[in-house]
Amino acid sequence: MNIKNILLVIAIILVVAGTFMFLMAHQAHPKQDTKIMMTSADNITEGDNITVKLTDANNTPLTNQNLNVSIVGGSGESVLKSLTTDGNGEATVETDNSTTGSCALVVKYGGNDEFDGCNFTDNVVINKKVVKVKTNLTNTSSNYSTYTVSSNSSGNLFSYFGDDIITVEDYT
Repeated sequence: MNIKNILLVIAIILVVAGTFMFLMAHQAHPKQDTKIMMTSADNITEGDNITVKLTDANNTPLTNQNLNVSIVGGSGESVLKSLTTDGNGEATVETDNSTTGSCALVVKYGGNDEFDGCNFTDNVVINKKVVKVKTNLTNTSSNYSTYTVSSNSSGNLFSYFGDDIITVEDYT
């Protein structure tokens, strides 16, 4: 064998050995599956919280992970929140009156180096809050009613106009 062939064989052995060592050092570590579940009730009142939980496939909570939460109302209105999971893998969003009725809850987790992302969708009913107020009717007109409310504890007066949802009981 001449020297060129010997050098060629050595070069091939070095390339194969280097490739093998590189692949062993950088083995592909498969990401773990994740899942999201809703832990709060699916029929709530505005002002109540919706809580979701992010876990791995073994139900171990994933902490400090970012979630994108959308609440989409039946008329297309939506609320988008970016949340971070707590020490229990949970994230909570407080509902308001911007989306009420039958809504879609959509939660997205983008994943990271260790965990695959996942999505979660469920239906939630958000009921309008009904406020019960003790009133004395003082004035009415064709467009709206004005109710003057006196607080039993402090004597403060409050007036309500327009579209506020109030269940009124006249105690006079």
